Amino acid sequence: MLAGFSTSCIIVAAGSGQRFGGDKLWLDIAGVPVIVRTLRAFDQPWCDQIIVVTHPDLLASHQQRLASFFPADRLQFIAGGAERWQSSWLGIQHATGDLVAIHDAARPFIKPLQIKQAFLAASKSGAALVAAPATDSIKIADASGEITGSIDRKLVFLAQTPQVFRRKLITRAYQTALSQGYQQMTDDVELVTHFLQQPVSVIASTSQNMKITYPSDRLIAETIAKNLD
Repeated sequence: MLAGFSTSCIIVAAGSGQRFGGDKLWLDIAGVPVIVRTLRAFDQPWCDQIIVVTHPDLLASHQQRLASFFPADRLQFIAGGAERWQSSWLGIQHATGDLVAIHDAARPFIKPLQIKQAFLAASKSGAALVAAPATDSIKIADASGEITGSIDRKLVFLAQTPQVFRRKLITRAYQTALSQGYQQMTDDVELVTHFLQQPVSVIASTSQNMKITYPSDRLIAETIAKNLD
């Protein structure tokens, strides 16, 4: 329970790992598997429900392997969909909390404090996003690849996860999008801002909250882990 709100934490772990070239979630990072690092960040007293959304073919395997790290009743497992948004939506439908956090399993360095801050912000505004402020100059190009302008980088944030919502709000956002035949979701915040015109609070993060995507990310992750552990 958090400030009078029950909470659900959805960990999206249903990807194929195609770009990584294998199952990146069990990649050993300084002695700890990626998915275990991620789940430990959410295994907090103020997270009432943890839902792990896995690839259907790996559901039993993940459940068995994670049993050696967490109590049997701490994690709930469900099968995900072919697309990331489908897995997110399935997780939302299984969530029971007033507030729902959706997080990529391949982001193992999220800090519990950032998660809690996002929950607190969403409890007030309805939705919150962990994101990194842009540090480079932002340019706009036309269809031919010519630079036509710039955007003040103080206005630009690089979206990360978790993304936290009041459950009724994100449910309504998905239902509205799907009723209009929209299935091109890049993340969950997009649905809230586009279809509900709902402002979303920002919790500032850094590039440390990286998503492990390519084999070359392993070295970066090892460096981050050694500085944290």
